[in-house]
Amino acid sequence: GLPYFVMELVEGSPIDRYCDRHRLSIRQRLELFRKICGAVRYAHQNLVVHRDIKPSNILVTAEGEPKLLDFGIAKLTDPESGSASEPTVAWMRLLTPQYASPEQIRGEKVTTSSDVYSLGVLLYKLLVGRLPFHGKGLSLTELERLVTDTDFPLPSSRLAPERQEAMSPLEADQELETIAEARGARPEQLQRQLAGDLDTIIRKALHRDPARRFSSPEELSEDIRRHLEGFPVLARPDSLGYRTRKYLRRNWLGVGTAALFLLFLSASTVALALQAARIRLERDQLQEVVSFVVDSFNVAGEGEQLSVRQAVDRSAALLEHKLLTQPEVQGTLR
Repeated sequence: GLPYFVMELVEGSPIDRYCDRHRLSIRQRLELFRKICGAVRYAHQNLVVHRDIKPSNILVTAEGEPKLLDFGIAKLTDPESGSASEPTVAWMRLLTPQYASPEQIRGEKVTTSSDVYSLGVLLYKLLVGRLPFHGKGLSLTELERLVTDTDFPLPSSRLAPERQEAMSPLEADQELETIAEARGARPEQLQRQLAGDLDTIIRKALHRDPARRFSSPEELSEDIRRHLEGFPVLARPDSLGYRTRKYLRRNWLGVGTAALFLLFLSASTVALALQAARIRLERDQLQEVVSFVVDSFNVAGEGEQLSVRQAVDRSAALLEHKLLTQPEVQGTLR
């Protein structure tokens, strides 16, 4: 007469191993992670807090579909408060400390925000290949002190060689190469991909204060979608410069085409202006030539008779004056 759960038999690999074995890129990992957020959101809508979200409880099938499993320590939430029932000593022994939220480690009531924290730890692991805190081998008291009093390194900075604990520089470089290669990138490329929005999203998901985390898995998933599509993420403080950079990156083709058109238009305007200036110069030079020819015929005063020699000398003097006062006409006259 004992009740029991019957669950689907799932054949697959833990999500972190699946991602590494298939060398999924950061984008592919984020898209897969969003499906996990959808599964957790569904559980929350049905008043269930999972409380043990970790890679071994998420299997990915051969078709690439993730399955959220092991609701063994899940609890029903109060529809009014959104919190689960009081934790028990047996439950405290069953949780996975490295993926547990600070309030879980302290033995306090947990809410759906605790699952958001665990999702943040899972995302950190998928992106960096490591956990935000080194809690292995620590007691719950020691881990609580670590999580409460220590700031975790952001994903992008976690990949710095100096962050590789207990490793020689050569070993650290090799480790980073392995992590980046499993994500289809070079170490420096991976750091650039993680810096900025993803660092900010992780920081918000792993905030010590549940009220300052994402309010739901759906909100976390939405911010990841915004990042993937090039929109400003809501976890980051808004600014005109940030929004402008995002817009330019999102619309680089249209902006680039418009810039090329404006460049062409500006170049055409300059070319037309130069051509007009050249035409005016040639017109002025022609007028000077005509003026010189007319003046050459008028070198003799009224009633004055000049020999050919005298006319040539006066014309030469007139020409010399033209060249001195208007050198731009020199080439035309000579």
